[in-house]
Amino acid sequence: MTIRLTDFEKKQLEQEAERRGMTQSSLLRSLITRFPVRVASAVPNPRDSVRDSSHTHAAH
Repeated sequence: MTIRLTDFEKKQLEQEAERRGMTQSSLLRSLITRFPVRVASAVPNPRDSVRDSSHTHAAH
């Protein structure tokens, strides 16, 4: 993941990390973990296709 910051945003990140007593990297990681779950679910899970293909339905 690439994050681009302006000089102003970089300064804000630095100040917020200092205020929280953590590194800038740790602050960014903690913010990323708060992303909605659906962001992670947008990436296909290879196990889903295996699980879904194992269900066969007979016509009666």
